[in-house]
Amino acid sequence: RFLKAGVAISCAKGMKPGTPNQDNFFVTDCGNFLLCCVADGHGSAGHWVSHWTCKFVLRMMLEQMEKAKSLPTTKAMMEIFEKVHKEVIRTANSEKFEVGLSGTTLSVAVIDREKRKILLAWAGDSRCVLGRPVKKGVISRLASGPSGKSDYV
Repeated sequence: RFLKAGVAISCAKGMKPGTPNQDNFFVTDCGNFLLCCVADGHGSAGHWVSHWTCKFVLRMMLEQMEKAKSLPTTKAMMEIFEKVHKEVIRTANSEKFEVGLSGTTLSVAVIDREKRKILLAWAGDSRCVLGRPVKKGVISRLASGPSGKSDYV
């Protein structure tokens, strides 16, 4: 199903024994738009943080895109990332879940198929990579966000 949308996913648990897989993602097909998100948790509650981050990002992006009927702007993405951060902290506090030494990176790609535009956004040291198959088993990188840089969009 993902391949039909042009999305490939690979996920592997980290090497720390006793630690759950802390990766979460979603791929959502919304008519003209395809939303993709990957969150890579870290710390003792990284799995919890990445899970809730994906849930909140999806909800907030769908709300914003329904209202705007277009790709989110850079300003809108920065606001979504800030709201998600606050919502994860609020949820952790209400559920009495300690996340002080945990967190997640976040990579988001939104594709507008009709206008043939794409938005890439990230937080932390993860990045989005846009590629195109050039021959069987070989993908050419077209664009990517910076690696090792902690910032927004």
